[in-house]
Amino acid sequence: MSTGKVVGIAVAIVALVGAVWLGSTLIDVDQTEPGKLPDVDVAIDAEAGKIPEYDVDTGEVNVGTETETVLVPEVVMVEEEVEVPTVDVEEPEETPEQ
Repeated sequence: MSTGKVVGIAVAIVALVGAVWLGSTLIDVDQTEPGKLPDVDVAIDAEAGKIPEYDVDTGEVNVGTETETVLVPEVVMVEEEVEVPTVDVEEPEETPEQ
């Protein structure tokens, strides 16, 4: 893989992480009305419950590209054997419903 591709991928990843962070800070959610559980009697007649209402205001993110001249280091890639971290995820066992 060429140096330009490696740098391009690294820049793209940093830009994506930055955009996600910026996007998550541009959201303002305010609960405008609380929720209410339904009223239920023993005869299983139910009065409808009410879900909460929210007023959500979001910011705006504009993504684009522009051409700039930047200094890019040249890297020589060598293949070496190294230890890398691994992750082993085990799902919890399902417990029977009671």
